[in-house]
Amino acid sequence: ARLIPEIFGWGPEDFFQPESYAWCWSLAHFLRQHPRYRARFQALGREDRGTRFAARFRELFGPDTADLSTEWALYITNLQYGYDVARAAIEFQPGQPLAAPATTTVDIHADRGWQSSRVEVVAGETYRITATGQITLANEPRPWVSEPRGVTIDYVDGQPLGKLLAAIRSTAPSPTETMLRVLPVGPAATFTAPLTGTVYLRVNDGWD
Repeated sequence: ARLIPEIFGWGPEDFFQPESYAWCWSLAHFLRQHPRYRARFQALGREDRGTRFAARFRELFGPDTADLSTEWALYITNLQYGYDVARAAIEFQPGQPLAAPATTTVDIHADRGWQSSRVEVVAGETYRITATGQITLANEPRPWVSEPRGVTIDYVDGQPLGKLLAAIRSTAPSPTETMLRVLPVGPAATFTAPLTGTVYLRVNDGWD
């Protein structure tokens, strides 16, 4: 995996290898398709592409460094043909702790990527998530309906297609991307939070 600062650190000699071109074009595609970064990236492309380019990039995207790092890590980890950058885009919304024994309800859209529950869990505390509802995964040859446990006739990344999944985004800076650790939820799951952070949820599906 190549992180964004590493890509910007490459020099001309690195581009004798096609892999460097692939990483740069992938980053350009990601920024061009992402609804939150698109306008800034287009503005960057109209400016000087010389020695000021990297510095200008940091000026434009500096306020979103943490969010961009998370989304880039998810993108390159799950990359596949037809990856839908726009629908996978995350609206980052930090959560608030639940005052025991409080509960909260959140609606999750099946046609989007990770979505904030607006709940912050605390490391070492135990929580329970329950889910209800139905989604239509496909219409051919007839409507293919799934509930939160998913359908075991097909799998994505080792989990049933349509299953509800969770991930925790660390509140504190972390040396690794914590949202890459996925918690299978299905209709119900009880877990002890491994870290303090906001719970994000999504329906398991291909990123295309």
